[in-house]
Amino acid sequence: MNVRGTRLLKLNKDDSDFQIQLSRWDGQSHFNTSEFRCRCCNTLILHYDLVLALEKLRQYIQKPIVISSGYRCVKHNLAIGGVKNSGHTKGYAADIVKPLDLEMELFRDAIWDSRKETGIVRVGCYNGYQSKHNFCHVGIRRKWVGRNSLLSQRWGNWENKEENG
Repeated sequence: MNVRGTRLLKLNKDDSDFQIQLSRWDGQSHFNTSEFRCRCCNTLILHYDLVLALEKLRQYIQKPIVISSGYRCVKHNLAIGGVKNSGHTKGYAADIVKPLDLEMELFRDAIWDSRKETGIVRVGCYNGYQSKHNFCHVGIRRKWVGRNSLLSQRWGNWENKEENG
């Protein structure tokens, strides 16, 4: 299926999973729809630009990207303590696992440095101190860089940085 035609993919829990086809220009993605499904109800809402951004990030860091959390239904998002109106509930955000052979600071820097190429505008990295996993939250909708993120502690508010610089 070519996700580009609709920009927003919606699958019910009974729909079959498939390898995501980006477009005839971009080729086939390294991601499968199963990676992005809600862990609670198995449904999926996924924006094309998120998949494209993750593909570009994968090329930039030259390492596979593992999705730890993609789409979340509102019920699941609430159950795990996600924020109201999270990008996860709209198909605009994903949590990605830090590659084992990269230090968190290098992974964080790579995401930051690639933002113009990837279109990723929301980033928050967590290095095991708040969770049992080392992961980064990435999103394609502009709001703010989370105040608890390692990026925001180092570089401040993303929008102010771009407006002023």
